[in-house]
Formats: sequence, C-alpha cells, structure tokens
Amino acid sequence: MYQELLKQKVDLGLRKPYKGKTAAKIKRLNELDYIYGAMSLDGSEFSRRDIEGMMEGEMPGTAALKDCVFVKNYLNTLEMMRDCLELKCSLDKRLLLKFYECLTGEASEFRKNTLTMVDFKHVPPHHADVEQLLSQLLQNAYKDCKNEIRSASRIHCGIVSLHPFSEYSEVMARLAMNYFLEEKGFLPVALGYNRKEYVMTMIECLKDKDDALFFWGLERAEYNKQVQVLQIVQMDEDED
Repeated sequence: MYQELLKQKVDLGLRKPYKGKTAAKIKRLNELDYIYGAMSLDGSEFSRRDIEGMMEGEMPGTAALKDCVFVKNYLNTLEMMRDCLELKCSLDKRLLLKFYECLTGEASEFRKNTLTMVDFKHVPPHHADVEQLLSQLLQNAYKDCKNEIRSASRIHCGIVSLHPFSEYSEVMARLAMNYFLEEKGFLPVALGYNRKEYVMTMIECLKDKDDALFFWGLERAEYNKQVQVLQIVQMDEDED
C-alpha cells in the first residue's frame, strides 16, 4: 500500500497550488481530523458535527466549558504547528513541549512521577529516563525513514509507551504523529478507531513492543484521507 500512498501523494502535489476555496476546505478538514481524533480516542462522545460547531464557537448542550477550551487551545496549537511546518522545524523534545504548553495551558515539562497506565496494561519507564528516551525516539524516527508512515506510527506508539506528560500523553502522541506526516508531505488523519478499538490495539502493541498492528491502521487511514482530499480537489476542479 505504501507505493500507492506515494503515487497519490504525488498526484495531490501536482495539483497544487489549490484554489482558495479548495485550500480552505482541506485546511478545515485537517483541523477537524486533528481535534476529532484527539477527543474521540480519549472517549469523547461528541460527533464530528458537534466538534465542528465547537470550532465555530458553538457550545453543544452536553459540552462542558473545558471541552470548548480544549478545542480553542487545539486550534491555537494548530496555528503554531503550521508556522513550524513552514519554517521546516523537525520534531524534537523542545518543540513537543511548546505544543504541549499551547494545547494545555500548563507548564511545559515532562512528568515527574511514576505511574501505571491501567487502560493499556502498561508501566512506562521511570520519569528520570523519559527525556532521553523521547529524544532518542524522535532521532531514530528521522534517521530510519524509508517508510514515513511507519516512522509516524513508531513516533505515536513510542510516545504512548513513554507517557512523557502527566496528562494528555496520548493526545500528544497523535499530534506528533500527524505533525510528522505533514512534515513529510502526507495528510493528518483521525484514524479509524473508536476508543475501545484504540485501547485494544495499543495493548497489543505495547505488550509485544511492536507497532505493526497500529501501523496497518494508520496506513489505511492515510489512504482513505488521500482519497477524500483527492475527491474534494477533483470536484472543485470540475465546477470551474
């Protein structure tokens, strides 16, 4: 499938620059995939339409204030990420801390406690080792980059395994994964899981210390997203 992804990536690239309305549609779709992917895989029951409304400043009746604040913070973080992508900034621990601070409004620091990830049946490394292991993880992802989708998968699974932050480590893992995909010319994805499926997938990956199961899902999600964006581009071209 990777070769097909590369072909579609080239096809989309040859159609750039997109017309204004096309670029706006794709930008909005990407933002929604980032935020919906963050919230749905953390167990939120909001629909994509609910979250899109929150992105526009509308507050669903079932939403708490913290949900709307999270959406607003995520949009601000995406602006920062776009600036970093334009400057060709690669992921490192300092950049990840900047994104974390913008997203959460909390101090940009790694966890300073030991913990057990009950849902994932996993014990992360000692907190004193997190910073070094995170740097090594990101360096290796860029060094061994024969398949960018696989590298993005390893970034995600590695960050989940390290659980580098006191909160939002899973959210940050998916954010970092998508940032890397965009940096390499691919599209950010929301993944094709619900919370239960995501947890089961990660339990197997963490237990086996092998990201293959997650990688297969990410590869499929990227393929589907490319097809979706290609349809948007083609429809807008046909209208003109």
